Parts: sequence; structure tokens; C-alpha cells
Amino acid sequence: MRQRPPLDAGVLGGSLLLAATLVAPACSPAKPRSGEEVVKRMSDRLSAAQSLSFTTQEKHQRRRGGQVVDIARTRSFVVKRPGALAFRTVGGEMGGGSGTYDGKSLTLVWPEQKAYARVNMPPTIDAALERLEEHFNMALPVGDLLHGNAYGVLVGPEMTGRYVGREQVGAAECDHVAFTHQRVDWELWVAASGEPTPCRIVITTKGRSGPLTSDVSFSDWNLAATPAANAFEAQVPPDYERIKVAAYDTSAEAAPVAGSAAPPQPSASTKP
Repeated sequence: MRQRPPLDAGVLGGSLLLAATLVAPACSPAKPRSGEEVVKRMSDRLSAAQSLSFTTQEKHQRRRGGQVVDIARTRSFVVKRPGALAFRTVGGEMGGGSGTYDGKSLTLVWPEQKAYARVNMPPTIDAALERLEEHFNMALPVGDLLHGNAYGVLVGPEMTGRYVGREQVGAAECDHVAFTHQRVDWELWVAASGEPTPCRIVITTKGRSGPLTSDVSFSDWNLAATPAANAFEAQVPPDYERIKVAAYDTSAEAAPVAGSAAPPQPSASTKP
């Protein structure tokens, strides 16, 4: 066997330094200067995506009979701007279901109850989300993130926000921001590297009966999704019963319109 020449210490040190440089992980991006910067970066990227899909793991607090109860559900979303959205739900109070918005109407279907509801909607996602909240007292917990300008909806003039720091959410390193208002507080974690997609949002509404919190985690983001041809077509079996959905007077805490069934309970929204 050939005897190897002795290793030169200088050459060895340089080789080790080079190897360490090659295998070292990429440096984390620079930390943002403010919470607004994080939200704006996320908002710009989401609004630029014409078709997108994602999944949520949701935990909501609701008040029932004077008690606070926890409700858990999973939802998968597919969105096509400017006027199409669909989601499927597993879990929750109704045992799961689906929602389909096609730019003309929103159809909600509950297979376990063999029931559905349908309401007319304006032609864009932004306007439809506003109508759901203002006229039907309903809001998707991620609704504000789906607006064409999520930043403008999330960060109002009466909001006070700050950049909390860099934290881990699952496998992702995230920028954590927190905003507060007289009526609602919310915290948001946005991926610090790669696409600036939301990883988690926690919303706390501060009502007269005490605070209620929604905690939503995100996964499976696809900002170039290709929805199926029938993704936004409501599928309602002919034997399902239609439920009337009541409109609410949002100028006061009015009762539902007489003769109409009350709509599903609203999810927390970041809007004050």
C-alpha cells in the first residue's frame, strides 16, 4: 500500500473551511423593520396569485348557553380571482360540509343534515366577503386574508401593531406580528423564507360578554393552483332540504327576520 504524504495543517484548515462554507445552511433573511412590513409583503404576494389553494386547521371559541365551548374543524380552500371560491369542511358543529361561491351566489351544503342554503352574492370575492359579514353576520376566519388588498383590511388607522420576532411554526421559520384594537386583537405568523404565506393567525374578539379566540394554522399553500373545471359548481342532491338564511340588521343587535332560520354562527374576523 502506498504511504500517503503527511497532511499540511494549512491546507487541511483551508479545506475544512471551504467544506463548511459549502454545506452551511443559507442565512435567514434580514428581519423586517415593522409589523406593517410583514403584513404588506404577505398581502402583495397573495393578491398577485390569481388562483390559490391551502388548508386550515381551526380552533374556535364560541359562547353557548352562557358557557364558552371549543370547536375544531379542518377546511380546504381553492380560490380563483376575482369571483370564485370553494371550501370543504371536516368537523365543526355541523359535522362537515362545503361552500361554493361562483360570482353569483354562495351555496352551503351539510351532508349529515341533508340540507343546504343559498344566498345571492355580488360578483367579486371582496364584495361577497363584505356582504357575508355585514348582512348575514357570517365571516370566514381567514376572510380578510383573501381580500385583494389584505393589508388595507387588516391594518386600519386605529390599529396599533409591532414586530414581535422570529419564531418557529411547525417546520417554518416565521415573522411574528401582533396588532391590537379596542374591539379585536390579532397575531399573525408569516413565513420568513420563500413565499410569504401565512402560517398561523390568532384572532381575539373583545365583546361585552368577554373575549373569544380563533386560532387558525395554515398548510399546503399553492399560489399557482389549477382548480378543477367544476370546482366552483355547487353539488346539491335533489332530496336535500333548503334552509332559509336570515339577514341581520348590523346597525344594532337585532333578531333574525321573522320566519327565517338563523344562519350559522359567525367566525371571528380581524375587522374592528
